[in-house]
Amino acid sequence: MADLHIVREHALGQPQAQQVAARWAQQMRETYGADCVLEVVDGVHTLRFTGPGFQGSLQVAPDRFTLQARLGFLLSAYQSRIEAHIAGQLDALLGPALAA
Repeated sequence: MADLHIVREHALGQPQAQQVAARWAQQMRETYGADCVLEVVDGVHTLRFTGPGFQGSLQVAPDRFTLQARLGFLLSAYQSRIEAHIAGQLDALLGPALAA
């Protein structure tokens, strides 16, 4: 098993951050066959995703995205490539909104 942890600071605000998260979820569906569900609990927006050999969450805040995921045994061998790809997807969607 391997764990991924990616944090991206931004200056979008909540409504635009949710739009970015929705686009990212669509990419996860298309690229990795993920099932994605948005949950809002006590004002915290969390996109939960699962797919073949992985599961995780993307917390969507007005000023940052925090992704945590666990890769299964087979995907663990590709941890660096998967992490780089997912981080690249977020960076591309955030573009100039990156604050850090």
